[in-house]
Amino acid sequence: MAFPQDEYDCHELLDEWMCEWRIDVVYSVIAEHRELLYPKYHKTGEIRLAYTGYIDEVLIGVRPKPFDIRSIDVGYRARKLLPYFGRVGETKWTIGRDFAKKAENAGLVTDIVIGEQGTLLGEAWLDFIGNSKFTLGSNSGSSLLDPRGKVQHDVRAYVTAHPEASFEEVEAACFKGQDSLHEFTAISPRVMEAALLDSCQILVQGRYSGVIEPWEHYIPIKGDASDFERVLEAMQDRPAVQKMISRCRSAILDTNELRCQNRAQQIIDTAIGLISKKNVRSSVDDVQDVIQRYKNDVTTERYELVWRQRRLRQKVVRALNTSPVLLRLARFAYNYVNRRTWS
Repeated sequence: MAFPQDEYDCHELLDEWMCEWRIDVVYSVIAEHRELLYPKYHKTGEIRLAYTGYIDEVLIGVRPKPFDIRSIDVGYRARKLLPYFGRVGETKWTIGRDFAKKAENAGLVTDIVIGEQGTLLGEAWLDFIGNSKFTLGSNSGSSLLDPRGKVQHDVRAYVTAHPEASFEEVEAACFKGQDSLHEFTAISPRVMEAALLDSCQILVQGRYSGVIEPWEHYIPIKGDASDFERVLEAMQDRPAVQKMISRCRSAILDTNELRCQNRAQQIIDTAIGLISKKNVRSSVDDVQDVIQRYKNDVTTERYELVWRQRRLRQKVVRALNTSPVLLRLARFAYNYVNRRTWS
C-alpha cells in the first residue's frame, strides 16, 4: 500500500514507481483525478480516497472556548509559496494579505501572519485556533501539474535570477498556459481542527473533498477578498454563525472516514486481506523484530531533536527577515545548491 500526497508534483514518476513496485492499493487525496495522475497504474491497481489528515479522540474531546470570550476576531497562518503551485498556491498567502488590509479598516481584531515567523506548533497551534472566533482559509493543493519536476526547477531558477518577479511574470516565463487547467485540492487538517474547536471558517470557495459546503458549513470568500463587505455582514449575523459552526462540526464528525481509528482499522483490514489473498507468510519473530526496530528508531530523543531543529530554523528565518540583504543571500545560496543538484 502507498499513501502519497502532493501527487501533482512529478506525477509521472510516481505513476511509474507504483507500477514498478507492484503496489496493490494507492490511497490518494485527490482520487477524482486518478486517470490523469496515474495513467498506467490506474489500469492495474486500486486507488482509494484518502485525506491529508485525520481526527483523533483527543481532539474530539477538547472543550472549545466560548465564542464570545475569544480575543481574536480572525486568525490565519500561511507560508508564501513559490509559484509552482499555481494560482491555488498563490492564493493561500494573498488571501491573508488582502483580507488583513480590509479587516483592519473594518476595525476587526486579527492575528494574520504570512511567513515562517508566524509558525505555531503543537498545543500553541490549537490554542490559536481555539482563541479565534473565525478562521480564514483556502484550498489546499495546487492548480498546476508538473509531470517530472521541470516546472519546479524552472521556477526556482527564474526566482533566483529575478527575486522580485510577480506571480504573473513567473507564470509567463515558466508555465504559460498551464495553470488552472485542473485543480488538485483537498480538505486540510486546519479545516478539521477549526471545525472541532468551534471556530467559524471563512474559506475561499472550493471542493474541500466534498465534506463541507459554502454557507452550509462555512462563509465563502473570493480569492481576492473583493466580496469582503458581504463576508463582514455574514460574520455579524451571530445566530447564523452559531448554526454554521454546529453544522460544520457535525459534518466533520459524521464523516467516518476522517476518524483516525476508523481509517487505521480499514488499512489493517486491507493489509490482512492482501496477505491472505497472496498467501504471504511472516513469522511472529519477524513482526516483533520490525516493532523493536521502530521503537529503537522513533525515540523521545529523536523527536526532541526534530523539534529543536524546527525551532532553530524558525529563529534563523526570523533573523534573516530583519535583514533583506542576508535574506537574498540565503535564498541565492539555497537555490544555487538546488540548481547544482538538478544539473
